[in-house]
Amino acid sequence: MKHEIPNWKQDFPIHPVVEDFAGRKRSFVIDCHEGPLGFTVTASEEGKKRLGYQFACYSETSPYAALGRVRDTESRLLWTSHEVGRVAGTPVEKDGLLYVGDVGGTVHCLDAATGAHVWKHETNGAIWGCLLLAGDRLYVGNEDGTMTVLRAGRRKQVLAQIEMDAPLYSPPALVGDALYLATANRLYFIAAKH
Repeated sequence: MKHEIPNWKQDFPIHPVVEDFAGRKRSFVIDCHEGPLGFTVTASEEGKKRLGYQFACYSETSPYAALGRVRDTESRLLWTSHEVGRVAGTPVEKDGLLYVGDVGGTVHCLDAATGAHVWKHETNGAIWGCLLLAGDRLYVGNEDGTMTVLRAGRRKQVLAQIEMDAPLYSPPALVGDALYLATANRLYFIAAKH
């Protein structure tokens, strides 16, 4: 379906320069393409191939409606990482570091302010949301039934890998100094002997 909005192509591409939360100037390219079903506006940070802002919005009726959606997002988005795969669970943050597990089985530690990779660890099984940060320990469960315990911080350190009886889909619960850990088959209560 062709849309009859005269002269919209003369308004694109747009090259805004914005200041991020840290006061750095960042340059973007915002462009629009008309397809058979409507308009797609894309925004990307100039000169960034892997880390950086990339976004697209669609509108059936107008390139300006899609552009408004991009600009709404542009003002809130601080960074994005293309090294992190699809994420099903909630990331956790401590001391300026963000920990996130992806369904490709990788735990990523990112600088929360910039999105820069600090380290990553392969668990070799999909991580569906099983992350818990307790003190200086990061607990990460995967679909293969492995609970990996990593030390939180800028230097990656694997403290333990525990083979459970079944897949781990939900995060452990910390109650006092004990953990409740659910696999697909059982619920475990783990506590230090007193």
